[in-house]
Amino acid sequence: MIERTIQKVGGSSYTVTLPKFWIKKHGIGKGSKVLIEEGVGGALIITPAKPRELAVAKVIHEDVHATARKIFAAYLEGYDVIEVIGRPLIKSIDRKEIKKALLRLPGLEIVEEDSGRIVLKCVLNPSMLEPWMLFERMKKLVSSMMEDLLKAAKKGDAELASLVIDRDDEVDRAYFLLVRVVRKTSQDAYLMRMLKIDPVQLIDLRVASMLLEVVADRLAELAELLSSGSQMTYIPKKMGSMLLELQRISVESVIRKDISLAVEGKEKAQKLLKMISEELVKSKTEPGVLFALREVIARLG
Repeated sequence: MIERTIQKVGGSSYTVTLPKFWIKKHGIGKGSKVLIEEGVGGALIITPAKPRELAVAKVIHEDVHATARKIFAAYLEGYDVIEVIGRPLIKSIDRKEIKKALLRLPGLEIVEEDSGRIVLKCVLNPSMLEPWMLFERMKKLVSSMMEDLLKAAKKGDAELASLVIDRDDEVDRAYFLLVRVVRKTSQDAYLMRMLKIDPVQLIDLRVASMLLEVVADRLAELAELLSSGSQMTYIPKKMGSMLLELQRISVESVIRKDISLAVEGKEKAQKLLKMISEELVKSKTEPGVLFALREVIARLG
């Protein structure tokens, strides 16, 4: 943290010097204009008054799996343009894999392409994407996965279980987009003001969305177990209801920073774990399913 002394100029104006490293970092100098606005807790937010340049990431293509990972990383880090460069060419089979990977990254489109290069650009405007709305979509998707999973187990419906697995892909897409938006917003004071969100809320969203994404993965694994055998397994109704409630409480406790809710969630998780132990003794439910349920509860509790 840098401390500055306020100087009085004239009869009614006050000045404070700006750090030299900040001036150089943003490429501004004498005569440049800055935007000044009061933030949370009386903090002054100073932003250079100039158009934001597109952030460009260059990915050297060698192995298609490594290239896909680098594209994912650049997308999540908030790069606007990702240029994939071949040495010297990008093979047809590799192009298909790269384009397949793009299906999981909302808004990332191919804008230029030739034999040795693919240029990707995120066409979504972060100022039009409210982080809370994206988070609510994730919550609804995970809740619907859990509800349909319980219905599938009750009815012995393998098709419904497979739909739960498919929905995990939608949760992943929503999660990747939310992570990108949170990162872009956290780096842009103007965007934070526009979306009426502060850095602490962005951290809360990131943690809570990670929780939902992990739970969705475990639910998809559970759905695979339920639909893999010749008969669907049984999940007690009370256990299912408690699981739905535990998910709601766990997410709310993170967002609201509510200790009492967190304690309540912990207690429900302990009750569910006890029920699972009892079910293992009764042998009414497949052990593999119960162990998968324990994993979900461990994440939520």
